[in-house]
Amino acid sequence: GAGAKFPFTREQQEKDGVRLPQTVQSSTGAFGFVVQLFLSKTWTEKSVRLFLIHRTEINGTNSVEYKFGNLYTTSLFVSKSLNVHWTGLLQLTNENRARDVRENKTITASGGYVFFLSPQINYTIAQKWHISLLTSIPLYRYFNGTQLGGDKTFSVNVTRDF
Repeated sequence: GAGAKFPFTREQQEKDGVRLPQTVQSSTGAFGFVVQLFLSKTWTEKSVRLFLIHRTEINGTNSVEYKFGNLYTTSLFVSKSLNVHWTGLLQLTNENRARDVRENKTITASGGYVFFLSPQINYTIAQKWHISLLTSIPLYRYFNGTQLGGDKTFSVNVTRDF
């Protein structure tokens, strides 16, 4: 798949007359491009599915000459149907972000890469509603320069098929 990224807004947000840093703006303020690859293999007799998703996000430069680093994300999933209601998933993900650029100068304390593991459990109700619980555990993180980085995350997702 492929597509375009449209900025939520091109305007820079300000607070009390001071422009907020790029990293807390509500949008990158720039156009971009996305390419995605999805591969899947299913073993029906074992109720196992293996799939790989790769996504590349190419970011453009915004109105204040700031360009967020391009993002390359690859995820490998293994799912196992446990019964008609329960499915277990295990996800291994690598995110690699290039350094940001401001006014044609590379920002050394930006970009890096992370590997994380995300076990998930999904419960299906009436073949339409899905409740998922998951956690993401960083296995390895490398950030260029000094940056803030997250730790474990927990999520609950509720979706409905139409």
